[in-house]
Amino acid sequence: MNESIKKAAHMTADSPIKPKDEDTKITGYEKEIDWGKLLKESRVLHTDEPDEEQVCIWIKDEMKHIEFGTLGNFSVISGKAKSKKSFTTNLIVAAAAEGGTFDAGPFDVELPKDKRRILFFDTEQGRRRTWLSLKRVLRLANINVPTNLEYHDLRQFNPTERRELINQALNQENPQKDIALVVIDGCRDLIHDINQPIEASGLVTYFMQWSAINMLHIVTIIHQNKGDKNARGHLGTELINKCETHISVNVDEKDKSISIVNPEETRDISFNPFAFCINEDGLPECLPDYEIKGSGDNSSKKHFEPFKLQPESHHLVLKEMFKDGDIQGKDSMIVKTKIAWEANGFKIGNSKAKEAMEYWNKMDFVKNIARVGYPGLYKYKGG
Repeated sequence: MNESIKKAAHMTADSPIKPKDEDTKITGYEKEIDWGKLLKESRVLHTDEPDEEQVCIWIKDEMKHIEFGTLGNFSVISGKAKSKKSFTTNLIVAAAAEGGTFDAGPFDVELPKDKRRILFFDTEQGRRRTWLSLKRVLRLANINVPTNLEYHDLRQFNPTERRELINQALNQENPQKDIALVVIDGCRDLIHDINQPIEASGLVTYFMQWSAINMLHIVTIIHQNKGDKNARGHLGTELINKCETHISVNVDEKDKSISIVNPEETRDISFNPFAFCINEDGLPECLPDYEIKGSGDNSSKKHFEPFKLQPESHHLVLKEMFKDGDIQGKDSMIVKTKIAWEANGFKIGNSKAKEAMEYWNKMDFVKNIARVGYPGLYKYKGG
């Protein structure tokens, strides 16, 4: 971003929200800004090719990665109270944690080498709950001491102070511009009136400025209305209109212990909904083979039980898989199994693919003919 535009954004970022009585820190536009110069510098010419947007968050959707978040933008997670929205952010942060080994979740995060810091701001839960969130991330990522995670509890401050503290962290205390990911759990608490248009649009302006000026990605959480699944208030409308990606988290009606994550608004291709639960260790655990119903055609999954299917169905799949000959390696076998079953109406994960392979071995449909110590070599015996 041009330095003059950065300077102006910093100067005007102090006042995109109409002040309330206690908003004594908010000032107006600065007179020394040269708006004519800014207008010229903001022009996009056909001879100028901007840098490619840098993706930092993906969603792992079966055999492909779907773009979720880029540096310079923000995304929104919405859901009813107690739907596990905060646990969803734990999955994102754990995937991004420096030195972590967490790769079992639905998110894949890759931060630039010179931008490794992650900031998490909780506005409503209090110090202990914020600490518990941090501890969950460390356990998920298998980390003892965090090196790039910073958690902040902002519950005790008023909306103006919360905004100013975040602004301070992202601008004044970010001289190296090494922050890549910011989570704001509870954006509603950054303004006074969720239905006040000026406040709502002002806060969204903050999000756009914070993310663009510092080239980072912001993930924020907002509640849904009690009577429907729309994000709450005028703020919710503004956020959804301006965000890069919007996902929702809702409790599954048939099993209250399971939460379903659905794509609501995505810039490019969408992804298939996924489910997770909170396991006995208090950690979010994805359920790749959970049958999701009632969320539209993309979310409907047939229940896959390989031992209950007719042998003819298995042979139909196997003939397609092995049409080019034997399959080398277990990983390739799993991938081809998933692809083949999806082509025949079953969208399955790794665990179900392995179940199918166990069935084929038991029924003598497929044999691993590789020697001990060598990669698998799978041969279809016909049928």
